Amino acid sequence: MTEKGFVLGEENAALQYRQLQANPCAFEPYYVGYHEVAALKERAQQELGGRFEEEAFHEALLSSGTAPFSVVERNIEGYIRETLNPEKESAA
Repeated sequence: MTEKGFVLGEENAALQYRQLQANPCAFEPYYVGYHEVAALKERAQQELGGRFEEEAFHEALLSSGTAPFSVVERNIEGYIRETLNPEKESAA
């Protein structure tokens, strides 16, 4: 099964389908997380305009590790602040 850049073998697709049948909410946290991260990225792009850098955004995102979303949000806010005011952040 190949669709929209996503490749999954028939056996694995059938396994995931069975998992979803058994527990329909199993993948909901991933879906919600995806949308939360997408909203943070959109916010960063809007606030930073041409200064937005994909790699720097992902570094800020991944620096959170396995933390609550509030920590992830603070890291992204810090990335935005630092990018908008690099001299203030380096002096702090």
